[in-house]
Amino acid sequence: MSAAILHFGEEIDDCFSRLRQTGYLVHCSQQALDFDQLRRRETVYDLVSSSDLESEDCWLAAAEARKYLLVPSIFFQAASAGAERQIARVEASEYDLTIPTSQRYESWISGLDELIARGRRLRRASHRIVANSRELRRETTTFMERTNVDIARAKSLREYSDVSKPILNMLADRILKCRLCGEDFVFTAGEQLMFQLRWAMHAPDQCRKCNPKATAR
Repeated sequence: MSAAILHFGEEIDDCFSRLRQTGYLVHCSQQALDFDQLRRRETVYDLVSSSDLESEDCWLAAAEARKYLLVPSIFFQAASAGAERQIARVEASEYDLTIPTSQRYESWISGLDELIARGRRLRRASHRIVANSRELRRETTTFMERTNVDIARAKSLREYSDVSKPILNMLADRILKCRLCGEDFVFTAGEQLMFQLRWAMHAPDQCRKCNPKATAR
């Protein structure tokens, strides 16, 4: 499998020479990288690895690169006097695979290939989620813009309707029937206004002939 590894620590001849022969690209670094510059490179890294947990700068640089690139991470464990201490630190870290450099290449390369394939699948799924999220945000923005336009249009129509519709309280002459004589009489708009201004609660029920003061109360 052709893949690229960003490695922090010393070059591991026994491991890296075999990886390069298989088609892997291995880039080694002893310190933190400029991620803006790293983004401009054409190389897309599939793994972050380290072989030195005794160097805090190297360890922190590997952890930062792992979080930035969002790729699996591996630790090449070299046989040394401090191997037990290294193992304890690896177990407490976020490395996905530990490869003892003393083991034969054939014993760990399949696990490395599987880890790369899984990481690629997860990144593709992540890219799809991001793309779907952006599309959803775009559709939501468009929907909100249309909704705001519809709301503004509805407000404009309502304001126009409020101006153009007749005033409900506008007074007009009314024809009433006298309670005493039974004849119709006109209750004029002016008389209605006077009734309202004097807080009269009910319209008159007698005509002027039967009660000359009926509309003057």
